[in-house]
Amino acid sequence: MTSVNAGLCTSNRSRNDDHIVVYESLCGVFFGFRFELRPGSARYLMWEASNAIVNNEVFVYMGEGGIAVPQDVLCVRVDPSVTSIPVDAFDQRKKLAEVELCEGLVEIGVDSFADCDHSIRKLIIPDSLRRIRNQAFTGSLLCPIRLHNGIESIGDGAFASCIFTNFRVPLFITVIPDRML
Repeated sequence: MTSVNAGLCTSNRSRNDDHIVVYESLCGVFFGFRFELRPGSARYLMWEASNAIVNNEVFVYMGEGGIAVPQDVLCVRVDPSVTSIPVDAFDQRKKLAEVELCEGLVEIGVDSFADCDHSIRKLIIPDSLRRIRNQAFTGSLLCPIRLHNGIESIGDGAFASCIFTNFRVPLFITVIPDRML
């Protein structure tokens, strides 16, 4: 895999015996090109934005209606255009290790990241996040958590069965359930 950064555009390339894959990011919009190599001919396929896999490791989640989240996803970046993660969006993704929730996200839905077998070792939470619904991360986290003061509510069991090295809850949170952990 090679990577080239030229100002607003980042290009990544990988080569296999039968194809070359090029991922490009232009101002945060990802384009993918797959060049299939066959004796006597070459053809390419192109796709844009809606849930691209970048560097063969990072899955860019563009919200409902996009490509389904792969079961073997390792790293996820939620696009800044996404304001809410729906129910079960990343449920049971047992290889998911890193999650970056971008600024603009307001709500994490019920069971959004549940039952990932404590695979999530890094979680980036934006200041824009206001609500974490019931069982959002149940049984999935193995990392420190720092919630900011903008969080308004945390649902029942949102962090149940998680393993933390550090857990910080904001002082001014308006709703904390009896069974948050």
